[in-house]
Amino acid sequence: MIKKFKNSNAVAFIVQTIIIFLLISILVIIYFILRKDNKIYKNNSNEYSSINLIKENNLIKQTDAEMVHPPKNEYQYMIQTLSNLADSYDQSNSILLCLQFIRRNKYNNNSWNTVAGNIDSNFINYIQKNNIDLYNYDFDSISILDKKSNFPVDFVHMCATLNSYIYLGDISFSRFSGWAGDLTTLMEQVISYNNNNKTKDELLEYTTDLLATTNTSKHSNFGISDMLADIDAVNLYNIFTSKSTTFYNLICNYYYTDNYNISNREYYFKLSLEKSDKTIENAVINTFTGIINSRLIKQLLSEKNYLEYTKNYNLYNNIMATAFNNYFSKYQLE
Repeated sequence: MIKKFKNSNAVAFIVQTIIIFLLISILVIIYFILRKDNKIYKNNSNEYSSINLIKENNLIKQTDAEMVHPPKNEYQYMIQTLSNLADSYDQSNSILLCLQFIRRNKYNNNSWNTVAGNIDSNFINYIQKNNIDLYNYDFDSISILDKKSNFPVDFVHMCATLNSYIYLGDISFSRFSGWAGDLTTLMEQVISYNNNNKTKDELLEYTTDLLATTNTSKHSNFGISDMLADIDAVNLYNIFTSKSTTFYNLICNYYYTDNYNISNREYYFKLSLEKSDKTIENAVINTFTGIINSRLIKQLLSEKNYLEYTKNYNLYNNIMATAFNNYFSKYQLE
């Protein structure tokens, strides 16, 4: 009887030991999992890593709410108010509604409605009824400076272009609402400058001098503020397609936190075009090629210059492609 009791104690002791060991093992595993996750979410300086955010879409989705900061000035407050009202009106289309509202006074003709969709007039009335200050706010007054050039992004132009990308996707049609359209208006200046007596090198030098220039006295059709808007629209579209977010979070996290490393905006734009078209030059040539795209170019050029373009389109397409490629080739990841 005593022997049986001792054996029972031994068995119980072994079972308890195994249970304790398993519990300790589970706790150790949980500890290392949490520690590993913490390393993924934060870098050594205890700040969010922009590189991880670019590479890990799931990480972007999970941390989006944590990255947002409260509005710090009037236009951030207006963007937040617009975002909240759009969510209340139609959360499934709230970002498109915000972009439509911002572009409504400047980019709202038949051509823009074709590439960016018709503006929801009921939503405009909804804003007017619920917040008259927002309804009357001048979004053209928003000044978001680029630290490299110290020039502002054309915010309304950026929103109109982003509206087109979200409405159509990244296709040649939507590109003409942004960088391709601006390149075409720059080509208008280049063709006028040519007068059939300039060499290809002279035309390329002239194009390069005007492209994204900070010298406003040159009256470029494609200055730095337009370039910044076109770049940001593409980058924001890529973020939009990779994560679920609100308009306020999308804008403020891009411009006012280090999570997307805005100093590398040109580099990420270049990567996006290289991913879709292999090279920047291919992106320009592919976008300018085709019957439909030729009609878009016709709308943006004067009748005289379009006639000249049709006679020498290979020359002008190659000049624009080379200048555009040269501009972005100097940007590497910082």
